[in-house]
Amino acid sequence: MEKKLDNPYENNSKKRFWSTAVKEKLENFQNLEVPSLSDYFTKNDNICTAGSCFAQHIGNLLRERNYKFKKSRYNHSSTSFGVGNIYTTRQLLQWLEFSVGSREWSESTVFKSECSHYYDYLLPRCEPKSKIAEIFDRRVDIANEMIANICTSDFFIFTLGLTEQWQTKSEEVLPSCPGTIIGVFNPEQHLFNNLTFSSIINDLKEIESHISKLNSRIKLIYTVSPVPLTATAENEHVIIANGASKAKLRAAIEQHLRTSKRSKYFPSFELITHNTMEDWRFEKNLRNVSKRGIDFVMKHSIKGRSERDILDKNKLNDFDVFCDEQKLESFNRNNSQQAYASNIFLIGDSQMSCLGKAFSRKKIQYNGGQILNASEFSFNKFALDKYEILKLDNNYEAQNIWSKTFKKLRNLSNNNTLIITNIGFQSYHNLVQAINKYQTSYLDVDDITNFYEKEKKTTLELLARLSKYGSILMLEDPNFYRFVNNSKEAKLISYCYAQQIEFLRGLATARGYAYKSYCQTILRDVDKETGQIQYAMYDTLHGSDIYYDRLTSFLEKDLNLSINKKLPN
Repeated sequence: MEKKLDNPYENNSKKRFWSTAVKEKLENFQNLEVPSLSDYFTKNDNICTAGSCFAQHIGNLLRERNYKFKKSRYNHSSTSFGVGNIYTTRQLLQWLEFSVGSREWSESTVFKSECSHYYDYLLPRCEPKSKIAEIFDRRVDIANEMIANICTSDFFIFTLGLTEQWQTKSEEVLPSCPGTIIGVFNPEQHLFNNLTFSSIINDLKEIESHISKLNSRIKLIYTVSPVPLTATAENEHVIIANGASKAKLRAAIEQHLRTSKRSKYFPSFELITHNTMEDWRFEKNLRNVSKRGIDFVMKHSIKGRSERDILDKNKLNDFDVFCDEQKLESFNRNNSQQAYASNIFLIGDSQMSCLGKAFSRKKIQYNGGQILNASEFSFNKFALDKYEILKLDNNYEAQNIWSKTFKKLRNLSNNNTLIITNIGFQSYHNLVQAINKYQTSYLDVDDITNFYEKEKKTTLELLARLSKYGSILMLEDPNFYRFVNNSKEAKLISYCYAQQIEFLRGLATARGYAYKSYCQTILRDVDKETGQIQYAMYDTLHGSDIYYDRLTSFLEKDLNLSINKKLPN
């Protein structure tokens, strides 16, 4: 009987998760696992291309790799048709209609200069002719070549570039605005049109219909040019117009692919426009927007700055967005992993998820990971349970992770079981709560003790119950507050951090737990080796991969963990 999935993300491949499909690949300088053009055709197939200027790069690559590329004899660029660049779906559709005899061009598509030379608005890069008949004859020759190349091709690659177009009063699409390359602009004769989403879909259907009638075996591959608009004729900023244009093209292709049996997609647009490792707009996970990125957007959102904006601009962000991502990864791992023989359990917030990734990089077996976000631990968004220790109502993902982790913990429960946890730390949330409770910016150890005994009874009891299933190792969270954030909250936490640590270290001693702190050693070593202490930091609360890799090495060395049990290669 087939196993029923708990949710659609369970047991899915790595390509479905941003952290494994994008971030890890880029970190390791590997290609993203997206469909390749060579997945669709071989060197025995005949291929023709059309589209915007980006299509020429595809044609050049096919020629360089010795594919059977159909190159037009009417131009010097690597395109299959003498039309030159085809920017919109309507432009290609009209050329196909002309090629099969269902369209005629009017004389409005021709420009006569003062010296009686005729220029072709449809082919603005072509040489002028002395007679208008020569213009129309050349179009026929180009159309005949278009039919011939389509009829003898196995694949047709079409790169969609724009939605904005200029046309005559008879709606004949021109590849460029008259007056920019050739001719003279006449607002009464030359009209602007921005294709709609639905019209693009209809164009794609008609294009495919015409091509399939010419060649019933041909397959089509669509892609979107990542090259932005040079300029827009819309009355708005070009960046907005470009985003709307590319969004319509990409969405229209996606819609078309759902009904077409002969079409595929190659992600040129996504491969160029995705965020990269050096992208200042995003954090290192390439998903969360960076502080600089947020500031850049906010700077554009409201003109001017209020006094409050200036005072609060460095306020700590809500880190639950980051934590939710780590939780999803823990959820996926716990649902897909095999029954590990490891006696090591990681139980805590996103710190444990980050440490778990470092364990995996060293092929170290472990169970668990992130159970809850730091805020969920700190604000007691859990209850104690008689049977499973933890009860997480209305938190399906967390309950799923915990139930699977606890089952292994219960089955492996013995003197050799090691539970590494950071439950009880959550300094950002806990210390801010304590500061607010006692209305003082300086908390002494007695204040911290009273706060935990009154406000964190459930947390302390949770640690006690966990200790019945194995040896507890309280692993101190990284302390980056004085390095990476100048907010009022960070300064207050920095003032009170030592007192919190003194309490928790004393708690560990009193209860017989192990206690380990490596942050200062790691920061010192990284600064010594690189001169850049920030290399050890990801954000105010989390370390970088470098930090957690070194933390793992310290744990392996100092605790003599049974880390020699490796994951399968």
